[in-house]
Amino acid sequence: MDYKALAEVIGNSPIPIIVYRTINDRMKIVCVSDGFMQFETPGTTKEQLIARKEGNLYENLHPDDVFRISVAARNFSRKKTPYNVIYRAKLRGEKEYSLIHAVGYHHKEDGEIFAVVSFSDITKASHENLFSVSTAEVQLKNFLDASSTAIAIVDADTEELMFYNNAAEKMITPLCRFEVGVTFSEFFYALKPKSYLRVFSKFSDGEIHVIEEPNTKHEIIITVTETFWDNRKAYSIQMDKWNSVYFDSLTSLPNMTYFRQKVSQFVDSIHKNNKNAAFIYFDILGMKNYNSIFGYSAGDLLIKKAGEILKKHFPINLVCRFAEDHFVVIDSEENVETHIKSAIDAFQSETGINRIKLKAGVYLLNGGTDYIIACDYARLACQSIKEHFNKAITFFDSSLLESYHHEQYILENLDTAIKEHWIKLYYQPVLRTMTNQICDFEGLARWEDPKLGLLLPSKFVPILEKYHLISKLDFYMVEQVCRKIKERKEKGLTVLPVSVNISRDDFDTTNVVKEITAITDKYGVDRDLIIIEITESAISNDENVLKEQLEKLKRAGFKLWLDDFGSGYSSLNVLHEFNFDLIKLDMKFLKDFDPERENAILIDCIIQLANKLKINTLIEGVETKEQFDFIRKSGCGRAQGFFIGQPENIMDIRKFIDELAPFKDNFEKNR
Repeated sequence: MDYKALAEVIGNSPIPIIVYRTINDRMKIVCVSDGFMQFETPGTTKEQLIARKEGNLYENLHPDDVFRISVAARNFSRKKTPYNVIYRAKLRGEKEYSLIHAVGYHHKEDGEIFAVVSFSDITKASHENLFSVSTAEVQLKNFLDASSTAIAIVDADTEELMFYNNAAEKMITPLCRFEVGVTFSEFFYALKPKSYLRVFSKFSDGEIHVIEEPNTKHEIIITVTETFWDNRKAYSIQMDKWNSVYFDSLTSLPNMTYFRQKVSQFVDSIHKNNKNAAFIYFDILGMKNYNSIFGYSAGDLLIKKAGEILKKHFPINLVCRFAEDHFVVIDSEENVETHIKSAIDAFQSETGINRIKLKAGVYLLNGGTDYIIACDYARLACQSIKEHFNKAITFFDSSLLESYHHEQYILENLDTAIKEHWIKLYYQPVLRTMTNQICDFEGLARWEDPKLGLLLPSKFVPILEKYHLISKLDFYMVEQVCRKIKERKEKGLTVLPVSVNISRDDFDTTNVVKEITAITDKYGVDRDLIIIEITESAISNDENVLKEQLEKLKRAGFKLWLDDFGSGYSSLNVLHEFNFDLIKLDMKFLKDFDPERENAILIDCIIQLANKLKINTLIEGVETKEQFDFIRKSGCGRAQGFFIGQPENIMDIRKFIDELAPFKDNFEKNR
C-alpha cells in the first residue's frame, strides 16, 4: 500500500485516527479519519480542523495536560518512548472536558515514517471503572488487522510476537499456536527463539531489505521500524512478496526498487572481470502520439515488446523498466555500442514502425560516481538526442551536465524572473514595403539575468516548452505589451499593433482565449492592437482543436499571423484550412539568397499565391538592401529583419513609433 492509498483508507475509516508526520521536530497532521470528526463541532470540515491545529495542536486540551502530552508526543516522534496517554479535552464544542485515551504506532509508507494515533472517549468508562482494556488499543489493532500490508510486531529484546495481522497470516502460514511468549521465529518458521532478532536489529533503519525464507527459500521484502507496543520497545515488521515489490507487472522486468537493491552486485561482477560498467538509459520516442492514435493497450504491447528485445540482447545483464517507456540496462563497457545498436535494430525490425524510435544514452561509470547519479547522466544523454530523429545512441559528456545545470537554473528562477522583471520586452519593427513606414512591431522576450547576463530566447524558451511552463512566459509578455500600450495611450502617444508569440503548448494546457481577453480587458487595450502569432509546426497535431480556438480569437477581435511559414510539411493545406490574416515566410528562404536561384523563385510564387488568396505576407530575416528590393518587387507587403531594425527595448525604439517617419532611403547605414 502506498502513501496515497494509506491516506484514503484512513480518511474513510470510522475509527478515530489521525496520522502525523514529524517536520523540524514538530508533529504535522497529514490525514484525519471520518471517525475522528465525531469529536468535532458538527459542520467542521477536515480542512478546517487541520488548518486550526496547525496553529495550536493542543488547542482543546486542559491547560494542566498540555505540557505532559506535548512532551510525550515529542518523545514518541523521536522513538524514545511509547505514546499511550490519557488526557482531558473539550469535544464537539462542549463546555465540560472529556477523558481521551490515545495510542500511537509508527508506520512506514513511501520511504517516510508516519505516526498513526488512535483515539477513544473513555469518559463514561472511567466513571464506571471499566477502562482496563482501552478502546483505543483495540481500535488500533482492528485498523492494522484490516490493512492489506502484512504486519507483525515483535518485542525488541525477546523477539516475542506481540501482534500480527490477517495479511501476515495469509502471506506466511504459521507453524505453531499463537500464545504468550511465542517468538516470531517459532511462530512462522519453527526455528529457535530469537533466530531473526539480529536480522530485525540490523535492518531497523526503515529501509527496504531482502531476506530469504528458511523453509521455502523464497525471497521476501521486509521493512523494519522501531516503535512501541504495549509500553514495550518493539519492531514493526512490514512484509511483502518478492514479485509485488520488485517486478514490473507489464514487462515482468525488474523495476527501479530492484535496481537500487541489486545494481552494486552487477557492477561489482563487471569490475571483477577487470572491465568498466556502462549505464544505458533507453527511451521509446513517439509513444505519446502512438498512444493517442492506437490507444494505450497497443502502447502497452509496444513497451512489452521493447522489454522482451532488451532482455534478449542483454541476457546476463541487469535490465530494468524504470517507468512508462524508460528502461535502464547495466552492461560492460566493452562492445556496449554494438550491443545497443543490435537491440535498436531488432526493435525497429520487429515493430516495423518508422515513426517510433528506440533511443539510448550511455554513461561510462567513472570512479566513485553514485549509481543513481550515473542513471541520471545516462538519461541526460538520451534526452539530448530526442529531437535528432536519425541519431539513436549518444554518450554522456560534461557539456550535457552544463546544459542540465542551465536548464535547472531556468526552471528554478522563472517565477523570480517574471516577478522581478528580469524578462524584458523588446520590440522589432515591421516595415510596410510599399510606403517604407513602420506599421507593426513584434514583441520579443529577452532575459536579463543578474548572474548569467543577457539570455536570448533560444536559451530559455525550449526549456519552458519542454516542461510545459511556456504559458507563464507567453501571458507575461502579452501583459507587458498591453501595459506599455496603455502607458503610451495615457500620454497621448501613437501606438501600433504588436505581435506576440503563443506556443502550441498554451492551447493544450490553458484557455488561451480566456487568458488573453482577460489581459486586454484589464488594461483597456483594443484587441486589434494585439496580434497572435503561432508557428506552422504548432498545427501538426489536433488541427480541429486548434482551429476552433483560433476562430474564437479571431471572433474576439485579434489578428492571427502564421509564423515560420514554409518550415513544415503542410503549408498549402494550412492556407486553405485556417483563416490567417498574414503569413510570415521563414527566414530560411533568404539564407544564401540569390535572385537567380530556386529560393527566390519560391518566394515569388508563395507571395503571388498568398495575394490571390487575399492573405498578407511578411518575410523575416531581411538583412541586405538586395533582399529588401527583391521582396518589395515581388509584392511582399511587409519586411522584418536586422536591415529594418534590430530588437530593442521600448526606450531605444520609441522614435519609430512617435515619428512614423518614412523609412530612410539610406539603406547603407543599416547594413
